This record gives sequence, structure tokens and C-alpha cells, in this order.
Amino acid sequence: MKKQILHYRILEKLGEGGGGAVYKAEDTKLHRTVVIKTLAEDLIHNVSGRQRFLREARLASALDHPNICTVYEINEAEGQCFIVMQYVEGKTLKEILAKGPLDLHSALTIAIQLADALAVAHERGIIHRDMKTSNIIITPEGQCKILDFGLAKHFEEGTVPSDDLTVEGALLGTPSYMSPEQARGERLDYRTDIFSLGIILYEMITGERPFKGRSRIEILQAVISSEPPPMNLYNPQVSPQLQRIVDRALAKDPDQRYKSMRDMLAELKQVARQHFYETGTIPGEVSAALEPPRHVDRSWFSGRSLLKKVVGRLRRRPAWENGVSSQPSERSISSWTMKERKTLAILPFRNLSGDPEADFYGLSLADGIITELAKLQSLIVTPSSYVAKYHNREVDPQRAGRELAVEAVLVGSYLRVGTRFRATAQLVDITTNEILWSDKIDVDHKDIISLQDDIVRHIVEGLKIKISQSEQERLTRPLTSSAEAYEYALRGKHLLIKSTYQSYRKEDLDAAVQMFKEAIKLDPQFAYAYAGLGRCYTNYVIRGIGGVSYYELAEEVFDRALRLDETLVDPRIFRLYIYLFKGEKQRAREELKDLLHRAPNDATVHSVAANLYRWDGLYEYALREYNIRIKLFPVAAPEGYSGRGRIFTYRGEYDRAIAEFKKGLAIEPEHAGLRSFLAKALYHKGDIDDAIRLLEDTLALNPNIQYTRLFLAMCLARKGESERARAFIDDRFLNVAEADGDCALGLGALYALLGETRQAIAWIRRAIHIGNENYPWYERNPDLESLRSEPDFVELMNDLRARWMRLKAEMEGMGHSQPSRNQSALSI
Repeated sequence: MKKQILHYRILEKLGEGGGGAVYKAEDTKLHRTVVIKTLAEDLIHNVSGRQRFLREARLASALDHPNICTVYEINEAEGQCFIVMQYVEGKTLKEILAKGPLDLHSALTIAIQLADALAVAHERGIIHRDMKTSNIIITPEGQCKILDFGLAKHFEEGTVPSDDLTVEGALLGTPSYMSPEQARGERLDYRTDIFSLGIILYEMITGERPFKGRSRIEILQAVISSEPPPMNLYNPQVSPQLQRIVDRALAKDPDQRYKSMRDMLAELKQVARQHFYETGTIPGEVSAALEPPRHVDRSWFSGRSLLKKVVGRLRRRPAWENGVSSQPSERSISSWTMKERKTLAILPFRNLSGDPEADFYGLSLADGIITELAKLQSLIVTPSSYVAKYHNREVDPQRAGRELAVEAVLVGSYLRVGTRFRATAQLVDITTNEILWSDKIDVDHKDIISLQDDIVRHIVEGLKIKISQSEQERLTRPLTSSAEAYEYALRGKHLLIKSTYQSYRKEDLDAAVQMFKEAIKLDPQFAYAYAGLGRCYTNYVIRGIGGVSYYELAEEVFDRALRLDETLVDPRIFRLYIYLFKGEKQRAREELKDLLHRAPNDATVHSVAANLYRWDGLYEYALREYNIRIKLFPVAAPEGYSGRGRIFTYRGEYDRAIAEFKKGLAIEPEHAGLRSFLAKALYHKGDIDDAIRLLEDTLALNPNIQYTRLFLAMCLARKGESERARAFIDDRFLNVAEADGDCALGLGALYALLGETRQAIAWIRRAIHIGNENYPWYERNPDLESLRSEPDFVELMNDLRARWMRLKAEMEGMGHSQPSRNQSALSI
């Protein structure tokens, strides 16, 4: 290879194989380090070899994912055919495993990243077909990058890719990581990657490859016919759930494997959450999900030579060969139905009629059932915000249940024909896939209220939920006497959910207001409709698309809703924020105390509690509430990490904060909140350029998130780009900051960075007035340094410190002991 090809200066050779060579190079135009992969000279004129080489580049370039190596260019010059790729600093997973197996935390977080990347590839019709540890780079920060799509193949959904994995009688691929069908030279689909990922996961956990032999032929024979030893013979920390995942991935019959990589990913996430809880990693001691891989404590490997002899003689039969279901089955129905608290998700009902006019029932009927069941102390119900994504999708109940980390799921469909409304509903146990209850209900469309009541009653019976007399009375109390009013309310709820979680359109929110008003006009005693209308009004303020006067309207209708039905939770939650907006912090605290008593199982209530403690500067109390939220509602763990990361940012413990944010991003890589607050921690740590890149990427996908825009403006101001920073301060942002204590403080800090002292102090005063009394952060926040000698700011801080000290004393005097820094939700 010459020292220069086009505008790429060759720095060093990284490796060479039969297919070509790989070089580290400098892109002299863009001043970045790249990798150049060249095609071997004897293959340049070989049609099949050249086709494979170019196919790798085309397929990899079609994938945009943080865990797939980026292809920059495909080119030919000076007799060379080459690919220019992202240069990734790090070690291959093969090199890392040469030092021994990984601990479960590292193995699971790597497996989740790989599964997410492959799921995206599969959904674009691309299978890798050569997944192995030498094709995976781990960066110093712990991020995975999949390399080498040289054997990748594109396939259309519903078809089987043609076989082209043989060249001149040789089978292409790496025997130790092949699937049985690949080893036999058969046609392949995405399930071959599932098998290969199962091998990689097995190797990460045990330090051993599951299929071995003294020759290529022996290895291929083992892949086809042998069963690997149980992982817990190598690593006693392996749970039955994790063993089942690997067993299913390594099924010899592709039909016995996961239906998709997404299904495997969902189960990996569930096992990861459970492992973190049991080890105290979440939410106890902080440990980054994205971090340099850690090897296992080798103390339990002391008898390894004997272990190897035992393992070598053991061969298992998988569950499906023993006549046992291949589905995870940790518990029987009776065991989990006797638990103190059951977990349940109500999925949106599917519209089978094809009539768009009847579409509103899907989300709103589910939300109505959720609202009723959420009143029960012994049941934890997934909020509507987390099930809305399943609207009008054909969903496998088990897959959805695992994604939502619940034990039972209600799925249903409906058909409206003339005046008749026919609904089918099934209550499914996620662990056994057994149907606990199923029914077809046919009612007049004016009698949908009774349909909802029937479903609620059957869920309570099917889950064997014990309810008190007062809960029974609340469940049997009619929501409204007007069927027409109920239909308007359902339409309003559908539009509200659509506007909040799907379309984000103001027009949908406006229409929802009108629907709820029509419902109230028909039944002035309809509490559910008042609650929905109040929620609409608060959305105008929260999203910055209406003035703060909407809070006054919201408070009025929330008060009315609670006079009619004091058991409603949503109105109390949002009324609390209205109290904060009005500067009535003590009243907000009293509302919170009442909420925690009324709805101890509601994860949103604990999130509100955590945020209120955070604004009070009571960090240990806030951490405890975030921990409880994670325990109650594992699927929302990323939000819990976000809250914890913010606390550590306030403390100046930026590495701990970054670790928390990265833990969440390992589960939800595109989570805008986590990405934005991670950028803020990087900013405070001094990594401003990295923060800017992350914020710009986040805004490209989520252009209307105000705190992301704020953080980017702060970064620009810190770099001296004042005019660019000021351009972010528009009317919509000012509307949000007027009602949001975090944004108000952030805006004050931005003005301080811009040297506009009067504006800075005005917005800080506003932040304190609407509840953000986080005194330790005001004192520590480096963006406020220019204000510390200003008399008005000094007076504000002195007053705030006195209130903070009184509050701490009051908490201790009321018997609220300071939680331990390492206290876990498991101990609460």
C-alpha cells in the first residue's frame, strides 16, 4: 500500500487477511482518523470476492446506529478498491475475553448493545452472518461497535435469503460462532444472528466457547449436534432466567429460537434490571452501564480444572426436547397471584372495523380501565403513557409484557357495527402464556360503560386481587349516567394521549378540550371529564404553547373533579405543580403527603416526590424516591437514572452522574432526556465540545425539547458564541421557563453567562418563587459565579439558605431520618 491514496495518508497497517488489508489513516481534508479496508489484489478481478467486498460497504453504510461502525466512503483509485470507515479506539471483545470471563453487569450491557444494533439491522432487512468476538470493538468507555459486514446479506421480509456462503468448496464464516443451519450450508435468515449472539453471550459469561473441537470439522459437528454445559457450572451467579435466554438463542431448530432480535433484547433488558436490583447496582452503589468491561471475581474458579472435567462429561437436553415449553416459566400462576402486589399492563384495544371514526376507542378505553384499576392498593398498573406506543399494532402479549416488565397483560380488540359494539379481551399471564380470562362482550354502543366495568371486574377476579370494601364501592360507582357524555370523554382522552405522546399537535389538544367540554355539558357531575380537561390545560403550559393563565383554568376544573371523586390521582399530581407555580410550596408539600398516602403504588407519585425533594435540596430523600420509582416500575428505569444523575451533578460528582446517565442510555439509547442531562454533566466537567455534539445530535431528532435547547445555548455562551446562544431564547422557551423551575434557573444561568446580570437575577428569583429552592446547587453552580458579589443575589441566597436549614430541621424533627447514601429501594 502506498503512503497516500487520494486524500488519505496511511499511518500504519492494523491487520491483514485473505480478503485484504486494514490500515489506520488520516483524512487530510476533514482532519480525522479513519480506517481503510482494501480488497486483496488477487480478489480485485474476482467477481464474487469483489461483490462481497462492495456489498459489505453498501449494507453497513445503510445502517445508522451507535453500535455499528460507520462507513464513510466506498471508492476505487490507483488500482485499489477500498472502504473508508470510522476509526474506533478500543479492543476487540476477543482480546478482552482472552483475560477471562466478564462479570454479569458487563456481559449484559454488552449483549444489550449488540442485540439493539442487530435488531435495527434486521428491521432493515440485513443479517450479519459473521458475528464473533473479533468483529466487536469495545471502546474505553464501554461502547460496542460491530465491525465487518463482509458476509452480510439483504433479505426482503417474509423471504429466505439465498445461500452464497460457499466459495470454491469452502464454507465462509467462523465455525465456533456459526448456527447449525449455517454449518450445514443451508439458507439463512435473521435467526442465525440470534444463535451467534447466544454463543457470544455464553462466552462472555463463562469464558468458554460452547462448541469446541480439535479441528474445523469437529467444531462444526458440535455446533450441529452437541449441547453446551449449563453456564452455572462455570459461573454460579447465572440466574435461571439468563440460562433460559441463552438456551433459547442456542436452539438447534431456528423455529425454537426467538421470533425476532427485539424479543431477545426485551428479555435481556428484563434480566439486566433484575440482576441490578439483586446486586444493589440499581439503585444502590453507582456503576456505569457503559464502562470498561470488568472481569469476574475469579475466587470461585479455584477448582476450575476439576470443573472442566465435570463439564466435559455433561450434556443437557434443552427444555423443548423434554416436552417442556421453551417459553420462560419461572413461576406458576398461583405463585405470582398470591404476591402482595401484582403488576399489570392494559394495552390499547385494536380496531378491527377499519373505520377511522371508531379509532378513538382503542387508547381511551384502555385508559379508562387503567384509571379505575390504579385506585387499587394491591395492584401496580402501567400508565397510559407507556402503552400508547402499542396503539393499532398487532402485539404478542408476552413480548409486550416483558418490554413493560409486568406479570400480566390485557389485550383486546373491538368492532363497531351500526349500534352494536363487540369487544374481545384476554388476560394473559406473561410467565406461562396462559390465559387467565377471556371473553367476547357484545353491547349497544351506548352501554360501553358497562363493558369497561365488566372488564375491570374480570381482571380483579382473574388476578385474585383482594380489595377492601371501600375499593369495591369505588369500582362499582358509575362514572357517568350519560352514555353520550362518556363517548365524548373517550374521544377527548384519545386526542389528549395522541397530542401528548404521538402527534404533538396543538390542534389535537384543542380538539380534546372541546370533547371534554361537550362531555361536561351533558353531565356536569362527570369527574373523569373534568380531570381530562384539566390535564389539557396543564399541557398548554408545560409544552409552552399557551400562557400561564391556563394553570388557573386547570386548577378550577381539578378542584371540581376532586369534589366529585376524591380518589382521582392525576388531578392531585398536576394541582401540586400549579401550587408550585403560584409560589405555594408548603401547600404543594401537603398535597404530596396526601398523594403518597392515597397512591403508594403509583410510580408517578414517587417521581413527583423525588422532584420536589430535589427542588428542596434534600438529595438523599430524592434518591430514595427515585429508587422506589424504579422498584415499582422497572420499565421506567431510565427516568430513574436521569433523576439520580441530576442529583450527582448537583453534588459536583460528575463521573457518578455520567455513569447514571449512561446506564439509562444502555437501555434506551435515544432517550432525549438522558442524552441532554448527560451533555450537561459533560459540560460541567469541562468536556464542552463533546456536550455540544451530543446536544446537536439530540436536537436533530427532537427539535422542540426546550431544556435541550437551553443546555446547547449554555455551551455556546460558555464558548463565547453569545449571539448563537441568544438565538435560542424565543417566546416558546420563555413560556416554558415561566412555569418550570428548572428551566427558569437554567435561563438565569444562561443570562449570567451572557453577562446580563439583571435578567439573570430576575429569572433566578422566578425559579425560587415557583418552587426551585435547591440551595446547595445555587451555591455550587459554577454558571452563577458572576452573580455572587451582587447584593440582590446575596440577599436571595441568604434567605434561601435560612429556609433550607429550617426545612432540614423540620424533616428531622418529624422523624424523617436521613436515608443512607447507599440505601437501596430493596431495603425500603
